[in-house]
Amino acid sequence: GVMLASVTSKDDSATLLVVDDDRDIRMLLANSLGSRGYKVETASSTRDMDQILARTPVDLVILDIMMPGEDGLSACRRIARAGRTVVIVEQNAFAALSVADHGYVLEGGRIALEGSAAQLLHDDHVRDAYLWA
Repeated sequence: GVMLASVTSKDDSATLLVVDDDRDIRMLLANSLGSRGYKVETASSTRDMDQILARTPVDLVILDIMMPGEDGLSACRRIARAGRTVVIVEQNAFAALSVADHGYVLEGGRIALEGSAAQLLHDDHVRDAYLWA
C-alpha cells in the first residue's frame, strides 16, 4: 500500500515505526530500515501504533493507508491534532491534499509546485495532471 509518514524529530539514531496490516510488508521494511542502522518498531494496526507511541519515543511513522479498522488518513489527522508534524507521501493527490495544510507536487524528483492544500486543489495543472477533475 501507499505509505504515510509522521515526523516528530530529526536525529541520527532515529526510531521508526512501521504500521501495516500486511506482515510481509512490515517485515520487509523493518529489515531494510534496520539494516541501515535505524531502530524499528512494527505494528499491524493503528491501535497497536497508538500503544507503541504511548510508550516509545518515535521519530518517524511509516503508515499504510488501506488497513482494516482505522485507515491511515484518519490516523494522520489524529497524529496532526496531537501536535506532531505530518508529512504525507501519497500517489493519490486528492487524498493527500484533503488532509494536508501545505503540499508539494514532485515531478521528476523535483518540486514542481508548492502551496497551501487549498491552492493546489484549485490549481489547473494539479487538477488536470493529478486529480482527473
